Amino acid sequence: MLRAGLILFFISVTAFSQSPTYTVAVIPPPSGSGTNFFPSMSGINNSGQTAGFNFSGFGQVFVGSPSGSTLIPYIGPLYGVYTINASGQVVGTTSGGQGFIASTSGSSLFPLYSTGVGINDSGQVTGESPNGQAYFGTPAAFALIPFPAGWTWTAGAAVNNLGQVAGNGSGGMFIGTTQTSTPIPSPTNSFGATVFCINNSGQVVGDWGDLQATQVFIATTAGYTLIPFPIGGTYSTVTYGCLNDAGMVVGSGTFGGWIWDAAGGLVMLTELVPAGWTVDNAISISNNGLILAQAQYNGGALEYVVLSPTGPPAPVTLTYPVNGVAAISMTPTPSWNTSIAATSYDVYFGTSPTPPLVANVTASSYAPGSLASNTNYYWQVVAKNSVGTSSSAIYSFTTLNPACTFSVSPSTALWSYEGGVLQVNVTTTSGCAWLAASSAPWLFDTGGAFGSGSSIIYANGNFGTAQLAHINFSFGNQSVGVMQRGWPSVQIFNDVSSSDPYFDYVSLMSSYGITVGCQTSPPLYCPSEPATRAQMAVFIVRGLNLATGASLTYPPQPYFQDVPSSGVPDSEYFSYVQRLAQLGITVGCQTSPPLFCPDESIPQGEMAVFVIRSWMLANNITTLTYPTTPYFTDVPATDEYFPFIQKMAQMGFWTGCGGGAYCENSAVTRDQMAPMILRGMLGAP
Repeated sequence: MLRAGLILFFISVTAFSQSPTYTVAVIPPPSGSGTNFFPSMSGINNSGQTAGFNFSGFGQVFVGSPSGSTLIPYIGPLYGVYTINASGQVVGTTSGGQGFIASTSGSSLFPLYSTGVGINDSGQVTGESPNGQAYFGTPAAFALIPFPAGWTWTAGAAVNNLGQVAGNGSGGMFIGTTQTSTPIPSPTNSFGATVFCINNSGQVVGDWGDLQATQVFIATTAGYTLIPFPIGGTYSTVTYGCLNDAGMVVGSGTFGGWIWDAAGGLVMLTELVPAGWTVDNAISISNNGLILAQAQYNGGALEYVVLSPTGPPAPVTLTYPVNGVAAISMTPTPSWNTSIAATSYDVYFGTSPTPPLVANVTASSYAPGSLASNTNYYWQVVAKNSVGTSSSAIYSFTTLNPACTFSVSPSTALWSYEGGVLQVNVTTTSGCAWLAASSAPWLFDTGGAFGSGSSIIYANGNFGTAQLAHINFSFGNQSVGVMQRGWPSVQIFNDVSSSDPYFDYVSLMSSYGITVGCQTSPPLYCPSEPATRAQMAVFIVRGLNLATGASLTYPPQPYFQDVPSSGVPDSEYFSYVQRLAQLGITVGCQTSPPLFCPDESIPQGEMAVFVIRSWMLANNITTLTYPTTPYFTDVPATDEYFPFIQKMAQMGFWTGCGGGAYCENSAVTRDQMAPMILRGMLGAP
């Protein structure tokens, strides 16, 4: 199958060569805790407070801090305390299975058998309700998180300030709200994949085990990235509070505690603390870069400590657009390598060589909106933390000249997992400059990345991993959709083998979280079954959201009488059907009364309409053009689906049923739908 990762521009990766160092401060036991004190701590806020409890005796809860720890009034025998929010509220569960919120001023219990695991800065909690379903809310009022389609059990593990819950369940891992839930793709062939953390960007972190090791991953509903072991390492783990809003992760492994981010990779924390200290476990990280860890000094006792950065973050490296390039899209997203210990980034952007401050962000990218054509822009990023700031260089780029037109051949490419060389022919007007770029490390330029006028780009693909991959190799206003197969021995669904003609596409649908199959145990996709209209709604909306970066929103008032928000089995598809209608992709199967016919199969002709309308939305196309000479003998120009079927064939999204026919009345099967979705919305070959 194919490697995962929908990424648009190459990022030049640099190591943490300028990592800040950390001071080490021991967290003392709370006054009055007695001699029989064996603490367990997790979570840390920007004030350096941690959640803790004494797991000996009666399990006393406390708020820990290097400046002094404070006992919380006794709650009862405990099962665990998990994390802490900005206000110093901790969340946990009693030994009787009852969740609670507590602070030094008192505590509140959830209903019996509702566990408490995650808490956000508004004091809203998640965990598992008595009926085996994740919830979100407070002890006074909370709501259930709906199951992803086909799931029968969920439990919340973490919640962010936007009300998004990350959790685990019968079908794997998920991100959900009180309106809907979406599965998180799991590392291939993993078992025991568990999510622990979520940040305000919707990134989650967890770990998973196979027969040899446990490994940490960072993910969204679009896919996952495995965090590599340190050199010589064989396992790594994380726990609650392991991720901050800057995308930095802390964890523990073969050689002790570590910190990681996407740009700089993994660094062992023992290398960043004063001599004599050894960091055995890194537990949690705050948004301002404080780290809760376990460490020992000169081989002494293992103690809970807070690591604090001693200096400003290292300057970031601006990665896209490359300095001085031309023919950049008029809707670019400038990006940069994150800086370890940075808590936010000031972005300076404009047409002046000394650009003005326009935003402060925690992510490593900024979208300035629609820019003027053929115009020079300048930008700079300043990394910040509580200690100080550091500035990047000022870069410039020029947006695309509308007088320049580009064409590319080939428009898509499919590679073997063995890798190879990609040759792309660029045709444009003399003097029109362009930049070719890819963000996938397995696809890199070997010649012709910058150009003016017509030329040839050469790129090389590495030997693949077991994971699937899909990127866009982009330049000017053109892109080449590149897909690389993974090892054919890696199979996600028992009924879709590597010999299946749609194996790659079904695998990629799973990796992107567009589908979880038709059955979880054993994992099945049911490839030959006709896709229902309800299933189609899920596939298209998830694919379109992935292509555009949108989240799932929809009107609460039902469009169709046969898909109400609750009360019938098809209500699980309500949010997707609503979104499909809201976007104008469907008007249902009947107007009076308005019906969607969710359980009916989809003929090929109707599917062409759904795919082309979605493709137009994903690419901001408002007028449908198509060849007027029929491609297929059974679809004349008078056919109601003719424009859409012609466009499907012209774009290579679907080529019919063979023998010059399209078979517009034949039902679309679940395996046939996979390439239609990926080609139509994500540019796959």
